[in-house]
Amino acid sequence: MRWTMIFSGLVQGIWMLIDAFQLLRRSANRYSSGEVWERLARWVGLDPFVLGPVLLLLGILWLVVTFALASGRRRAVRPAIVIACLSLWYALPGTVVALVFLFALSTMRDRLQAKA
Repeated sequence: MRWTMIFSGLVQGIWMLIDAFQLLRRSANRYSSGEVWERLARWVGLDPFVLGPVLLLLGILWLVVTFALASGRRRAVRPAIVIACLSLWYALPGTVVALVFLFALSTMRDRLQAKA
């Protein structure tokens, strides 16, 4: 499960960064989440391009907590849970990846607490 957590965290972080850079460059309909993002953003009354900085910050945070967890830092568990929960709104594939990450993290967390 450790590798599942690491892989899903890296995928989520990199995917968010790619979307963020494309949104910041204002590349209409070229970001990786495509129509789902545009529809969701417009449905709640947002211009999809205002989400670029949010995705940039979340992408960086995903990579930071993933590397921290991979290096064995137990203090990164709570921030990782918060970041994953904050990312559940990240249209379909991102939601699934965040759920996989949370599941893998929960099994790792149980093991860490059992060792303590």
